[in-house]
Amino acid sequence: MADPADFAVPPLLLAKAARAGLRVGVAAETSHMYLGSPLRGSHHTDKITETIIGDCLSAMYAKDGQIGNRILGGLEYIGYHQERRWDLIESNP
Repeated sequence: MADPADFAVPPLLLAKAARAGLRVGVAAETSHMYLGSPLRGSHHTDKITETIIGDCLSAMYAKDGQIGNRILGGLEYIGYHQERRWDLIESNP
């Protein structure tokens, strides 16, 4: 079963869904220019790229309910991961 924190790491949530036998796919796509997000510099692009790679690695290496590591080829892909607002998705009793 998914933990609320899994929603902060989309590849982890998708991997759990696939392992549970659910069908996972792309429902829609849109060009970035239609999102209305401001253009940012290469530093942001690098951090986002590193975050997504780390998220995917974490999902691939996850098992037994534990989040996997974010390491490949001796490099740790952190990106924005440490800056995620976990407090916003904590479950309420």
